[in-house]
Amino acid sequence: YINRDNNMLRLLLLALCAREAATVVWFVNTLEITPLPLLEYPATSDFQQTFNPGWIPPSRNTQGRHGLLIRVQNCTNQEDHCLHCHGPGRRASKMVFSELRYNNTFEPASTVVFGPAGPVDVNGTEDPRVIYNPHDSLYYIFYTSFTSQSTPYLSLASAEDPTRPNPIGKWKKHGFVFPHIPGSKSAAILIKDSSHYVMYWGDTEIRVTESNSITTWPHEGVPFIKPRVGFFDSALVESGPPPMKLSTGDYLFIYNSANGTDFPNKPYTTSAYHTGWVIIDGSNHTNILARSEDPILSPTLLWELGVPPYPCNVPHVVFVEGMRRIG
Repeated sequence: YINRDNNMLRLLLLALCAREAATVVWFVNTLEITPLPLLEYPATSDFQQTFNPGWIPPSRNTQGRHGLLIRVQNCTNQEDHCLHCHGPGRRASKMVFSELRYNNTFEPASTVVFGPAGPVDVNGTEDPRVIYNPHDSLYYIFYTSFTSQSTPYLSLASAEDPTRPNPIGKWKKHGFVFPHIPGSKSAAILIKDSSHYVMYWGDTEIRVTESNSITTWPHEGVPFIKPRVGFFDSALVESGPPPMKLSTGDYLFIYNSANGTDFPNKPYTTSAYHTGWVIIDGSNHTNILARSEDPILSPTLLWELGVPPYPCNVPHVVFVEGMRRIG
């Protein structure tokens, strides 16, 4: 898990259970492994901003390597003065790979594997959600590209080995997913079979659509998850990592959210980002079996709250884009 728009990463474990009863009750628990950042500048990252990673699972293409595909930037932060930069060159978001080592630590974030290459993304490539497609042995990365006019678009790239840059990685950009929707962002993919793909996308409400090709999405779909008045997700909801299949055949889908001023749970009466979940029906990908009443993750650590000694971090934000099965 990660702290959005900040320069450190956070790791937790989730445990999900379905209790057999007259009605199945779903609940998700989290266990924090460490309150310390997994990667941060300058100790374990060459980049001042190291955040918003997706998870790259292992395959033969990566020679068994797995780890994080991380958004990075270099903004010049001065003591007591914060620069949340945006633009071309060193200020643009790029992506680096950090391998998970045998002792559950990560290699330092240093080598860029993917980044801007023209006017369609000159101002940044951000926030990857990664899915491995076993039907064609390719990785697909749904990310946000910022054009020369600083307009965001949901975009798609593929790679044989996303842990390495071109030419070894064989990255290919497929362009905007919805060229007619400026401002589109955040897509998580569920692969049903070789000709049936489902997308959950959006950063105000989450929509669901489907296609027979993972690279072509003819319809923007219909609303799937909407904000709820009075809850931790009352202001917006935004897609998280790809749904994870459960032993029941259903799917756990983690989503991001922000509360409005109607959220009664202090200290989050002002806007803050939280993490929620839904259970997607395995037999009907448009049906929600259960939804979290409370967040499973909220900003609590100093570097999530954006207070000293981390005053340059965007305050009150946690954000999830990667999820790994460990059991």
